[in-house]
Amino acid sequence: MGSQKKGLHFSENNWSLFKLACNKPCCDSGDAIYYCATCSEDPGSTYAVKKVIWPRGHLVQDLPLDQNLRAEGFGFYIRDGDVHVGF
Repeated sequence: MGSQKKGLHFSENNWSLFKLACNKPCCDSGDAIYYCATCSEDPGSTYAVKKVIWPRGHLVQDLPLDQNLRAEGFGFYIRDGDVHVGF
């Protein structure tokens, strides 16, 4: 097992800490699109923010880098380490 990160916990109040690293998706899982993001309190880690694809199938994949992630309905999940967030 690799080393695990500890001590960081996020809530819905922490969305302003996260910024998209790229406006193109990094993964399409079929039911969601993931984008790479960074966190100002944890600059050494890469996060993935999740945009759920609703049954209607309407989703804009390319987003402006200054997009408000919370307003777009994102959930975020850790890519490296052991921080898990669910809304």
